[in-house]
Amino acid sequence: MFDIKIFSNILQKITNTYSSISEFADKSEVNRTYLSKYINMKLDNPPTPKILEKISISSNGITTYEELMQICGYYEETIENTVYEIYKQLKSLSQLIYKKQNQDLYEVEFSIEKFQEYSSDLLETLEKKEGSKILLIDYFRKDFFWEDYNFIVTFLFLYESFIKCLEKENYLILNNYNFTNWFDLDSFYNKITDTRYLENFEFITYDSKNIIFIREKLEEICQYTKKFISCLNLAYLSDFDNNALTELFKKKASNQQLSEIQKEKIIDPLGLSEIGFDINNYIPPTQTQKEQIKAMVEIILKENKKGISDEKNN
Repeated sequence: MFDIKIFSNILQKITNTYSSISEFADKSEVNRTYLSKYINMKLDNPPTPKILEKISISSNGITTYEELMQICGYYEETIENTVYEIYKQLKSLSQLIYKKQNQDLYEVEFSIEKFQEYSSDLLETLEKKEGSKILLIDYFRKDFFWEDYNFIVTFLFLYESFIKCLEKENYLILNNYNFTNWFDLDSFYNKITDTRYLENFEFITYDSKNIIFIREKLEEICQYTKKFISCLNLAYLSDFDNNALTELFKKKASNQQLSEIQKEKIIDPLGLSEIGFDINNYIPPTQTQKEQIKAMVEIILKENKKGISDEKNN
C-alpha cells in the first residue's frame, strides 16, 4: 500500500537539504512540479521504481531505494530488511568518514555497542514506565566527544535510524524534530563545533519535548526495540559468520516479497489499468483488426517521417 503521507514527509526532508525544490529537481532529474505534487499529497499513485531510484540517489542520505520501494507499496516490509538497509548505510557512512575498506571498520562495531547500551537503558526505562532521563551525551566522555566526533556521528546515525523506524510504526510522536543528514560531514562538523549544538544531544528520549512515546504502546515498543537490536547484531555478524542464524537472517533480509502493487506491475508493466484496461476482460483483436491497426500505424509513421523531412528543408 502506498503511504502517501510518509512519502511526502521524506520528500520534504530531502528538499530541506537543498537550497530549493528546484535544485532537488535538477539533481534528481525529476520534474519539479511532479515532486511538488507528491509533497502536497496531490497524487494518489506512487512514482515508478525508476523515479524512486533517482530520488534515492539524490536524497543526501535521507532515504534508500529499498525504503522508498517499501513506502510506495512495491515491497512488503519486514524488520529484517529494514535493519539490514540501516546497517549497510552505517558501513557506507563509516567508509566515508574513515576512508577504510569494509573489513577494517571497527567503528561500526563500536557504534553498535554504544547503541546497545542506549537501547538497554531505554528498555529498562520503558518497562518500569518511568520518565527517567536518558541523555545521549552520557554515552561518551565529553573530552572524547571533542577529540573524535566521528564516533558520535555513527552512533547518532543509528539512533536516528531507530527513531525513524519507531515513528513509521506509529510508536512515537516527533515534535519539531529535524533529522540530520549524517552524510553531509561539513555541515555536521560546523554544527558540532558550536557548543550550543550540544543541547541537541542532551534531550531525554522518553517524554521529551522533541520525542513523545505513546504510552498505550509501551509493550509493543519494547518488543520492537528488542527485535531491532537483535537484527542489528545479526546484520553485523553476517559479515563474519555464516552460521544457521545469520544465513536465515540474510534470507529474510533479502527476501523482499512481491506486494500486490508489484504483482500488478508484472501483469500490467505498461500501467494500462490506470486508463481502464482490464486484462481479465481483454479480448485479443481479430486478424482483420490487426491488419487495420498495422495499416494505421504505417500511415502515422509515414506522416511523422514526412513532417520531420519538411522541417529540415525549411
